[in-house]
Amino acid sequence: MAGNFLAADVNLPDLSRYDTTEQKLEVIQNYLFLLLENLRYALRNIGPENLNEAEMEEWLNDLGLDIEADTIISKTLITDELYSDFGSIADLIVNQLKTDYKRVTNYKLGITSEINYIYIHDEQIEFWTDTVKSGTPTEQYHWGERYFWWRDAEHKTMTSEHGDTGFGQVTVYQYDSKLKGAFRFKEYTYTEDAGGNPLDPPQVTKIPELVLGAGYGRTAEGHEDDGKAFIRKERNSFNMYMIGSTQKENGMFISDEYTDIVGLRRTVGLNFSGWDSGYFRETVEGLSQLYSYAVNFTAGVPTSIVYDDGVTLNITW
Repeated sequence: MAGNFLAADVNLPDLSRYDTTEQKLEVIQNYLFLLLENLRYALRNIGPENLNEAEMEEWLNDLGLDIEADTIISKTLITDELYSDFGSIADLIVNQLKTDYKRVTNYKLGITSEINYIYIHDEQIEFWTDTVKSGTPTEQYHWGERYFWWRDAEHKTMTSEHGDTGFGQVTVYQYDSKLKGAFRFKEYTYTEDAGGNPLDPPQVTKIPELVLGAGYGRTAEGHEDDGKAFIRKERNSFNMYMIGSTQKENGMFISDEYTDIVGLRRTVGLNFSGWDSGYFRETVEGLSQLYSYAVNFTAGVPTSIVYDDGVTLNITW
């Protein structure tokens, strides 16, 4: 048996010196206890200064995980690039997350169909659709200023930390990206309070906002949101609206005192030339169609109007 704590991992117990099964089991039990304590001590004190990165990567590959680990500290896996096709990852802390890994696999398989992915950063969750550019041009895969190279001849793992590895660049198609929806907390500056009084200094706050649709695809300054719909909880109101082609905000605006609906069609013409014949016509804003309404009379006095869908409006004199 190991004579001290640190020797437990190199000296096996000599069971030949013991006669009974009970004695041998006690020796094995004591040895396993020392091994357990030794393992606990090692795990509590592992750090970058005593980590064998090559052995760790080989162990991860044996588990079926395709992972590049730059630093492992205690229970936290800190990486610059993390890829896992099989297996699970728990308690992962990152500064941003992007699920567009299909850029790489699609190029390897020659797939040029669009890809859809999620991009999470800061206080935003964004939903994107990328379409391969006309002519299928290619580029080196990169994230910002970080460019990637293959780490092996089989093109299974990649890196951006070690530069050109000799196994070639990670190549992908070039894409046109379109933001089709997002949930975010957007920063706004208020110069007046709820009563219209000036705020000095202005109040800066973040409000939750849901963005729906890709819009009209305009890129001119101030027109990027044309055609998009918004659901927004502002400081003193709850708003649902769409920005039209003329940048008019049509929708519903609710505060604790009122509800406004902006953009409703208005009546711009009434034709009573057929009144005596029992009908009149209405012209609605933005529509060329004329709506006809039947008029019912009692003793020469109109007593009801019937809409074209059969609903009756009663008139009491």
